[in-house]
Amino acid sequence: EDTKGKMADHPAPNINITPASPTHRIVKGHRRQTSIGTAMQPIREGSFFEFFAVVGLPDGGSEEAKILFQFPPEKEKKIPFDLVPFCCPSEPENRKIKRSGSMSELHNVIYGQLSVLEKSANSFLFLVVHETDVFWGICVINKEVAERNLSFSKPQRSSSAPDDVVGNSEGRLRRNSSASITRRVYCLVSRFAFFKLHYSVIYAVLARERLAIIEDSNKWMVDDADSKEESDEDRNQSDIVSILKSYYHQPVPKAGESLTFKIPGELHSLQFKAPEGNEDRLVGEWTLPLTFKSLRLDSILLLINAALLETRVIVVCSNLGVLSALILSFIPLLRPYSWQGPCIPIVPERLYECLQAPVPFLVGVPHLPKALESEIDALIIRIEAPQKETISLPKVSKVTALIKRDKLEAGLKPLHAAFNKVAPRDFPDPYKSSQEDLDLAYKVMAETQRYQQDLLSIILPHAVKGCLDDHQGVDGLLQSINQKKYKDFLASFFTTQQFNEYLDNYFRTQTEEEEAARGMVQQMEAKIKSLEEQKESAMIKIQDLQLELKFCDEKIQALKETQHSIASKLRIPGLAHSPNLSKGQKRNIISHSVDLLSKAYKS
Repeated sequence: EDTKGKMADHPAPNINITPASPTHRIVKGHRRQTSIGTAMQPIREGSFFEFFAVVGLPDGGSEEAKILFQFPPEKEKKIPFDLVPFCCPSEPENRKIKRSGSMSELHNVIYGQLSVLEKSANSFLFLVVHETDVFWGICVINKEVAERNLSFSKPQRSSSAPDDVVGNSEGRLRRNSSASITRRVYCLVSRFAFFKLHYSVIYAVLARERLAIIEDSNKWMVDDADSKEESDEDRNQSDIVSILKSYYHQPVPKAGESLTFKIPGELHSLQFKAPEGNEDRLVGEWTLPLTFKSLRLDSILLLINAALLETRVIVVCSNLGVLSALILSFIPLLRPYSWQGPCIPIVPERLYECLQAPVPFLVGVPHLPKALESEIDALIIRIEAPQKETISLPKVSKVTALIKRDKLEAGLKPLHAAFNKVAPRDFPDPYKSSQEDLDLAYKVMAETQRYQQDLLSIILPHAVKGCLDDHQGVDGLLQSINQKKYKDFLASFFTTQQFNEYLDNYFRTQTEEEEAARGMVQQMEAKIKSLEEQKESAMIKIQDLQLELKFCDEKIQALKETQHSIASKLRIPGLAHSPNLSKGQKRNIISHSVDLLSKAYKS
């Protein structure tokens, strides 16, 4: 472990469960990334999703799940990380049922309502950082007949045939004396946290697949080998692939822009408005209603307390939707800090050894073996039902009491009560969150950020750059704050990676702002100097012009006097009737006077 808490070794190949190195690389369709816990502002370019895959047990008795279908095909675009363990944290099983009697269980799978898929138990999220990329996994678990392969996944065809999809076998059911029920996960991988829109597209794909299943099962149950089924499969494959293609090539709207996405073959359209700023609000709107309806307020406050001090936290819940929501809700709840350690909404069973890593982590597991629990020093919260959780405190580490806890509790208590006006009998479904739920989630984020700013108001006036670099600096900061009742909490808080990262960014931003301000001052000084030089030059010109104006005034005055003298001569009494002057003399005098006036005016 280095100073940023990155693990040197990974528990399994091709899976990076740790934060990538801080970077500001901006690539088309990518995010500005600092850590796994950061919901960065995405660059709103590229595709709505990177991959769509169906993961499950292949027909043929294999015990390991694999990708049964991928779009775009693997030969066009390879998934850069091992997707399977995140879609199937526990290995799925095929359960045999006899094809006899009422076959009610089989009917349930084939003809069951699609709304069941919208439940939190069947819809979950995961988050993966691979190198410098952040991927959201949007997953739906669907129970299906194992002997029936996907209608939109076909056997490999010749190179001359169109190859829009990859598949492993035929789509239709086989007529056997028994059938098996299996769980398949429909997963859409995206860089954008547009959860509700993504889920709507997955449900549209599942609805088309359900139609194909119903058509096929009717033939299978009555042993009808009608040749028409091949054309039905072709049509269904085309329908589903067209949905994926249309969504994949849909331009991603810029911040604040609205989108209307028409699902091919559907009458209704999906409405979406891209959020402005970062994606915290999207994450909060999806996760906070589940968190506040699933946990008591005391438990939520304890989790915030533990996360602020970077205590290891393990959430245990068999409901994968609730499990993933609880872990991901730390992203908005911890703002303006960013969790720097591993943050894994659902830890695959094959990675359980990472729970013994000597680093802070926030993780969720569907179940936790007692033998492993006894070896882990972590805060463990087990959730069996809404508002009925049990908490085990760390065996060694101490969770120092949160400062100003009563203030945070007072702000969150009415919001928690509003979420739970009706006592929940079952875990809520995030896809069906009401507008009131979304508004309450936004108020929760505002309240927790208000608390964090209040906490920072105690610290920042006394903090200086590099004050956390050594014990002496930390002791000096604590003495400067001089709040004995806060000392224990602050002493622990100052050692966390997330606060160190925040303070580094705070002073880096402050330095950048100071440098920018100095640059502006220097630019202004240069501009002022230039303007002063222009002013001085203008003053010299003004002085020259003033002299020239004075000269002109004097010349004008002289000309006016000459003009007056000439005019006086023109007005000699009796000139017109003087008997001593001939007509020629009078004419000469007048002509000479006119010439003098003309020259005077010209001058």
